[in-house]
Amino acid sequence: MAIDSTLENIPDTFVNDLTFGRPSSQHGAGSWPQVRGVYLQECGTHLIVDATFGGYCSSEKHLAFALLSKIEPGMLVLLDRGLSHASLLQVIRAIGAHVLARLDSRVVPTYLRQLSDGSYLAYLYPHR
Repeated sequence: MAIDSTLENIPDTFVNDLTFGRPSSQHGAGSWPQVRGVYLQECGTHLIVDATFGGYCSSEKHLAFALLSKIEPGMLVLLDRGLSHASLLQVIRAIGAHVLARLDSRVVPTYLRQLSDGSYLAYLYPHR
């Protein structure tokens, strides 16, 4: 299984703009309002098992917690770097599932020990 998110353009209406928001830069507002979708999907078939949606400024980390009820013990859950924070990892592990996560380059886990295949075990501690 994998959890990942995406931003999708939606019709440029007043209600969508108020509800979901849109990106902006020094050049002004973006062309389209956007909705953030966070998906739990099977890796092989790309079948979407569950999804949750929020506005452009919604945190993919917070939205991901809504998908955890579909995770079962023994599953392997892949997380992209934007979702690999300690509290989400802790909940997935507490369910009994396993996690493989790509860490953001600014995250420095605490080294534990080297494994025979050249990889290593590390702790990831919660941060504010």
